[in-house]
Amino acid sequence: MATLDMVDADKLSQCGYFLGDVYVTDDAQGDIVLGGVNSIGGNFFVNTTQNPSTGGLKSVSAPDLRTLEGSLRLGPHSTLQRVDLPQLNQVLGSFLVGTVPELTELNAPALGVFRGSFFLTDAPKLETFTLKANTTYRNELEKAGEVRIGNVGVRNLTNVFNGFSAYSVWLANLPNLNDLTMYLGDVKYFDVAGNGRLNLTIRSLCFEKPAVHINITGVSAMNSLCTQIQGRKFFFENNTAEVLPFWIKGLQQLRIQNNPNLRLAIPGSTPFNDDWSLREVIITDNPKLRLAQSLGADDPLVRNCDDFYKGKSSGYDTRETWVFDWDLLEHLEIHADIEPKFFIPLTDDGFNSKTSVVVDVSIASTDPGFSCDSFNSLRSKTGFLRGEDYSCQNQTLPFGRPDDSYASSTTPRTMWAVAALAWTAAMCL
Repeated sequence: MATLDMVDADKLSQCGYFLGDVYVTDDAQGDIVLGGVNSIGGNFFVNTTQNPSTGGLKSVSAPDLRTLEGSLRLGPHSTLQRVDLPQLNQVLGSFLVGTVPELTELNAPALGVFRGSFFLTDAPKLETFTLKANTTYRNELEKAGEVRIGNVGVRNLTNVFNGFSAYSVWLANLPNLNDLTMYLGDVKYFDVAGNGRLNLTIRSLCFEKPAVHINITGVSAMNSLCTQIQGRKFFFENNTAEVLPFWIKGLQQLRIQNNPNLRLAIPGSTPFNDDWSLREVIITDNPKLRLAQSLGADDPLVRNCDDFYKGKSSGYDTRETWVFDWDLLEHLEIHADIEPKFFIPLTDDGFNSKTSVVVDVSIASTDPGFSCDSFNSLRSKTGFLRGEDYSCQNQTLPFGRPDDSYASSTTPRTMWAVAALAWTAAMCL
């Protein structure tokens, strides 16, 4: 282990390779320059054990350092302003920058590989930061465990992190970040809390692995109009965006809540049974939201994305693009300006051929032409909907079936209901 002040740094500069950890001491002053060393066989830490720091360290630079076999940790440190690592191209551990309130410059333009996690947090004065540009979208830089970027002044993350591969991605409290593009190639958990002005674009590479949970808040626009992604849970809450087009294959849980300006939410075509496996649907507290079954041919989504939002796919008409499988659905809660014909495919006579399903239902529409007759019949007359909770236009009805012989005279079969919502859909051919 080497502990550095300026004298120690001069001595260490005589080594081309240092096996061990390198620490910058609490009482280090001014500018520390670690020249000559091109590889460190351990960790490189610039942090303090006391807050505020007892020293007056302003900057750290390692002009010849290329490989760090351990982790890089910058912070916590109350006086550090600049870090310059111009030739560093590999960090075989984690890249951790945090609690550095005075940091304004962080230079590591050649860094293209790290193996651990990536943290860039609590550096409010850091507005620009560039790593090796992601040109292939499969850069080794993205083989990260956990990515956390928050409370940082950065204005652009394009050349820092593109979202291709990580166990989890957490982005929050980024007041200067107004545009963000992510490629969710192999990400389990994706959590973005925008600043209320964030334009979010999600792109497809056509070989994505399903995300477990996608959570989006604080977004003013979704610009990924024609992108298909894969995910099990999708939460879109507390955003100011007006339009939510989405196409998410494998979706099991959907929540669209508390979006005051949202007027349109519509999914891309879902022509195959495995596209959606919805268990829970909650769409509430979106006062301007109108839910309809189809878009007109002149709608920009239809024009820009071929047939993905028109409702036609694989040579046949699937204009009702919401797909629910009664065998899987457990909770259906939709409160919006729902067009009268929105649920017709969900409640037509064909569904009376199933015995019953255990689904909690809560439906409320502000459209004066909307009727609960079909839902009420399935609840109290045929006994098809026998979930514990039921409400339509704030009217509750008990479960009932007047004639149980009805069940024995029919053959159960899987029924599909169709409706309209969409993410950004880019067909992968």
